This record gives sequence, structure tokens and C-alpha cells, in this order.
Amino acid sequence: MVSGLPSREMGSTTSSLCFLERHDRRSWLVRALRRELREKNFGENSKIREKTTNCFRYKKDMKNNVAVASNNGWRLVAFSLIAYWISLVLILKTRRDAVVSFSTSSSSVEARGRKIRLAVVTPTYHREKNRNFQTIQLLALQNTLCSTCLGLIWILVESESDWRKSSLVERYEREERPAYFERVLVKALRVKVERSKHRGVAQRNKALDWLEQQISYVEQDPVVLFVDDDNAYATEHFVRATKIGKVGVWPVGFPSTKSKFEAPVVKTQHQSDALRSSPSSSSPKVVGFRSFWCGDLKTFKPRVFNVDMAGFGVRLHALEKVRFDENVRSGYLEDAFLQAITRNVLRRDNKTSENENEGNPLHLLNALETTNVQDILVWHLYHTVLSGKTQSALVVSKVPKGDSFLCP
Repeated sequence: MVSGLPSREMGSTTSSLCFLERHDRRSWLVRALRRELREKNFGENSKIREKTTNCFRYKKDMKNNVAVASNNGWRLVAFSLIAYWISLVLILKTRRDAVVSFSTSSSSVEARGRKIRLAVVTPTYHREKNRNFQTIQLLALQNTLCSTCLGLIWILVESESDWRKSSLVERYEREERPAYFERVLVKALRVKVERSKHRGVAQRNKALDWLEQQISYVEQDPVVLFVDDDNAYATEHFVRATKIGKVGVWPVGFPSTKSKFEAPVVKTQHQSDALRSSPSSSSPKVVGFRSFWCGDLKTFKPRVFNVDMAGFGVRLHALEKVRFDENVRSGYLEDAFLQAITRNVLRRDNKTSENENEGNPLHLLNALETTNVQDILVWHLYHTVLSGKTQSALVVSKVPKGDSFLCP
């Protein structure tokens, strides 16, 4: 401190400098104090500049961190989307490999390596009076087919002229093989149906046309069954149907009719046993039928084949372009169809001539086979008859013994 200066004016360097400048601006003390003041101000300014620089550097680092975090977020979103699409493609590819496509390749029509043994044709239409009937019956039939443990193709043909399309059939159009079906393939078709006295003719013919165009099915030669959506079926029925060679027949239950059944008639038990042991035949010979309606006997001729649509099956190779004729007399649709098929079978096997067939139509029964003459495994539940002509409905599972309702 400089001696001689008033203490009240020496409180700070600035105040001392101002005091000295008033007395002697050139003194060495003034210069010293100025130097001290400059050094002090420089130090304070350096601290301020350092703090400002650190603040700007912190803000810059924050901006960089935000930019890096934003880029990482977009990368994460892009990676998630790519992973999602890759997993979706893998799932669709796996499902496509599991689904059997309807191609002409023989390996593509087998359900997990199982041979197609049955071709089930189901004509269907939407009932305007009972809107839920079609869906209920198709679901019941679907469950029965899935429980057969057989490789089969289910051909659903719906009428386009009906007032509304079935949502279930539309789903089958999109899914040729539903994922939950183990052995059953589904093919849904549509056909425009004109007014006809025989319901289902156009649908069945459409299914047969499509079936014969599939080379792989022709090679596998499945048994063609005409399975209506208003019938009830036991699982064993489909298993037995696979055993027929060309044309097979079996009993059908009719709970609402007077007879309660229709069934083929075979030779006596002794003759049937001898026939079974013969190497030339594997099933009893059919000689006639038992039915509640044998044809219009008063104004027309009796039926040769007194069977329902659910009462017979045909190998695909035995069809030979035969189709249902919608111009035949009402009640004779199955009879005309089977006559055409059996006539072709016998002619091809050289067992009879065309003239013999025309002269003796009962000779066509020689082309029939049967693996079941007693057990009823098919029921036509919704068959309608005129009121007062029948007793109460009764479901029977066995063909009654005897010759009742034997057709001529």
C-alpha cells in the first residue's frame, strides 16, 4: 500500500487509482495500479469467455446427441418393419408349402403324402326360408369328412342363381385347403342354374367336368360320391365306400317314409359266401332292390336301380363322360345315370352286348358291387312325402330281414 494516502480512499484499486490520478498522473504508482487493474479485468474476462465457450459447447453436444438419438430411432423403426415383413413372408411361405395346391402335378394333390381315395361332390344352395340351414349342414358334413382319416377332395358347387351366396362357400373359394384340415382338400365352384325339375343336376355335372380335367385325380382314380348337404353320414360309410371296384351300392335310411329304408338285395347267404370265396368276385351279387317307391308303375316303367343319390358310388374311370340328364322323368334321375354307367362297364368288360342290355335292363345289375347290405350308414333325413302317406319318422340303423318292399 502506498503510504500517505487516506485510508478511506484506498478501499479498492479503482478508487486508489482515481485518487492518484487527481494528484499525480505520472507517478509510478499510477502505472502499477493500472497494470494491476488490467490484469484483474483480463482474468475475469477469461473466466467469462471460458464459461460462454463451455455453454456453447454443451448446447452443441446436446444437439448432436438429439440428432444421434433421432437417427437411432429411425434405424430401430426401419429394422422393426424389415423384421416384420421378413417374418410375414416366412409365415406365408410356410403356409403355402403346407397347403396342397390344385395343380396337375401328382405330388401337389396329396394331403401330406396321402393318396386321394374319395371325391365327394356336394351341390348346395342357400335356403331363403331357413337361412341357417345350409351353414349348419355344411359344417356338420365338414366335421364328418375331417374325421374319416382318409385323403379326399370335397367339391362344393353352389348355385349362382340363388338369392344370396353362402359366406362359408366364399371362404372355401379363398382357401383351397383350410389350415385346420389335415386330409381334406376343398374345391369350391359356382354354376348358373336354370329352372329344372331336378335340383342339383347342373352342380353335379359341373363337379364331374372339373374332376375329369384334373390329370392327377384321373391317375389316382378315386371313388366319386354324391353327398348332399341335407343328409347324415356315419364315418364308417366313407371307409367302406373306398373298397368298391367300379360301381357300388348300399342301403340308405329314409326316416320319414313308410319303409324307413332303401337297400340292395343280394343272393342267399350260402350263394353269397360261395361268391366271396371265388377269386373272380369280391362282393355279393346284387339281384334287386327293396324300396318304398319302385317307380311310376301305372303310367311308366319300373326303375332298374331303385337307389337314392346317396346310395351309390362310382370309380372315376368308370364314368366315361356320363353325366346326369335333367330331361329324364322325375324320380328316374339316379336310374338313368346308373344305367348309362353300368352299360358302359359291361360293354368294356365284354360281358354283354348292347342288344342284350337293351332287351334285358335287369342284366345291368351284374355290374354292381356292394360291401354292405345290412348296416345303414347314410340317412336322407329331410325327404318329404305327401301328408297321410307315412307313419311317424323313425331312424333305423339295420335293414329289416325279409322281402318287404321288394321291387319287381
